[in-house]
Amino acid sequence: MIAITLDMQVPHSLGSWTLAEAVNSLKASGMTRLIRNSDDLEEHFGGFQRAVRDGQTPTIGQALAAYHVAASTALDDEYYAEDSTMTPRQYGARQAAITRLVFQATRR
Repeated sequence: MIAITLDMQVPHSLGSWTLAEAVNSLKASGMTRLIRNSDDLEEHFGGFQRAVRDGQTPTIGQALAAYHVAASTALDDEYYAEDSTMTPRQYGARQAAITRLVFQATRR
């Protein structure tokens, strides 16, 4: 099983970069908010794991799904650490920022 972290190396056409660098590049290009629901997230995340395992470049959706998992895990680890000073309000705001980056708002 591949450990999904923000500093993991992710292959792309010019070499490799960290997952955080990949998502920052997508964000700068305005190519975020492409995932629509939790089923979509799980599908993209599974594809990300396969792509990285096989040395292939993940798609945008796959990189964003992996970022959501890695950033949420890192946030949880920080919040639940014994010496954490993060308030529930700060935790909620940071989780909302991660979610906004990845999920497309539904409009009806």
